[in-house]
Amino acid sequence: MALGLFVIVIRRWNSTKLIHGPYQSYNQLAEYLPEETFNERMAVIQELTHRTYPHLWPNTLLFAGSVALVVFAAVFAVVANAIRLSLWYPLLILIVPGIMGFWSSRRRSRHPERVEQYHNELKDCLKIMSFEDYGRQIKWGFRRLRESDNIQELCLGTSPKTWNIDLVIEVIQIDPEATVNQDIGEALPLYGLVAQDVVLEIGPAMQEYGPGSGPIDALPDYHPGETHVSLPNQRQRQVDDSEGPDNVLPMSIIPSEAPPDYSHQNQNHNNDSNNNSNSSSNSNHNNNYNHNHRENNIRMEEMASRASSYDSRQPLRAHTTRENSDRSE
Repeated sequence: MALGLFVIVIRRWNSTKLIHGPYQSYNQLAEYLPEETFNERMAVIQELTHRTYPHLWPNTLLFAGSVALVVFAAVFAVVANAIRLSLWYPLLILIVPGIMGFWSSRRRSRHPERVEQYHNELKDCLKIMSFEDYGRQIKWGFRRLRESDNIQELCLGTSPKTWNIDLVIEVIQIDPEATVNQDIGEALPLYGLVAQDVVLEIGPAMQEYGPGSGPIDALPDYHPGETHVSLPNQRQRQVDDSEGPDNVLPMSIIPSEAPPDYSHQNQNHNNDSNNNSNSSSNSNHNNNYNHNHRENNIRMEEMASRASSYDSRQPLRAHTTRENSDRSE
């Protein structure tokens, strides 16, 4: 919402000026800005405009002066010809309009650059004013003239179309809950966007499946209690229901071909074990007994071989001890 509008008017025969109405004409702005501060702000903008804006009145005066000199030289030449005077040196006055035209063309070529410089300095000045008046909840800025702007808002006596208006300075009301650093940095993302954000997995990349290595759909899914995929050249691992999904192999080391399905074998084995628990316990006992008996036989054979080798060495040791005793005598 605009609280006040002020215009920068370009005048050809005078310097560029800031036009504004009296303080009492801005009823809405008077609620936020005191009169002393208002007059101070207007004086600062007017001084900046008078000092840095590239005024047009010097170009106008140069053009008018050069035209006057050319006319004077022409009149002098006509009068001299009428009275039959052969004077050529008064024609040197035509050099002055040439110098003035060169200076005027140079000023016109630099005019857009100087106007842009003035806009930048005015923008910085209004930013400082906005920072100082932030506690009053107002903001200073400038824009181009709009068709919706009327005479009462701009405090002009006639239609704005009759004026050469460069820009319009406006004072707007800001939201007190708006962020202070809206133009400085980016705002933090919303919680909903952060919650919906996708978190990338950290770890080795998934194994690429080339042609002939098997489809990706053939990979088995993990279900607790089922037999999982085993690594090449290793024994098959089985996971209990209590271990959970921490023992699942990572996707990067799963072989490309699908393993055989052992789920039906596990179910049949569980059913047989529940129905024939006594027979399975007896068979396990017999297997353990045969295994222990086989290990005992192997141990007895090793002990017998060691004893026979020890007995064969005894005569040789006795003979050597007898020879050593004879030599000592």
